[in-house]
Amino acid sequence: RVHGDFTFMRSLLALAVLVAVASAHTCLFAPAQRGPMYDVNTVGTPDCGVFLSKDKPCGNTTSNNPTFAIWGGSDFDVIWMKNENHFDSGNEIGNWTIDFAFGFSDNPDSFYKLWTEADTNTPSLYIYQQSVTIPKAKMPTRSTLRVQYEVSFGTFVQCADIYVL
Repeated sequence: RVHGDFTFMRSLLALAVLVAVASAHTCLFAPAQRGPMYDVNTVGTPDCGVFLSKDKPCGNTTSNNPTFAIWGGSDFDVIWMKNENHFDSGNEIGNWTIDFAFGFSDNPDSFYKLWTEADTNTPSLYIYQQSVTIPKAKMPTRSTLRVQYEVSFGTFVQCADIYVL
């Protein structure tokens, strides 16, 4: 009986760690991310935590009406925050990626990279800014811009719904 209780407690502990890990990591400010941003200056806020899953390229967020429009072919400064630092000098995987998809596709293969860079040991609550060129559209198109923070135990994402003119 003691072995069964130990196994159950160990399972509960593992679940608690997974919930804590998936709680917070990056917030997207420009363009504005999907979902709320009430407590972004608190390390570990749930508003900055969306975990990438294989079949949901924007995590558990749903697309909204675009809140921002930009001319295709123009440069745009994407601004985001590392809400919680997960830098690991022994891990070569850690990086940031900004990518883009025309439409609100649930197909991860529809996104393509605009920029990527290795993660560094910047502190929690660090603000990043990176200029990217928005792809040209043949006509005004609802699109998705995504920031990914890949760390040793998974990838965190924030998506923004935009119009490309």
